[in-house]
Amino acid sequence: MVKAKDIDEFIPTPAQWNAIKFLFEAAAALDDEPETDQ
Repeated sequence: MVKAKDIDEFIPTPAQWNAIKFLFEAAAALDDEPETDQ
């Protein structure tokens, strides 16, 4: 389990930030697909 202290001590490098940003953008792109089950 991740503790808050571990998160506070984790400082991403620019390359890690780019990877995180890419993952969020990819997830957002998937979420943009129309919902058909409503």
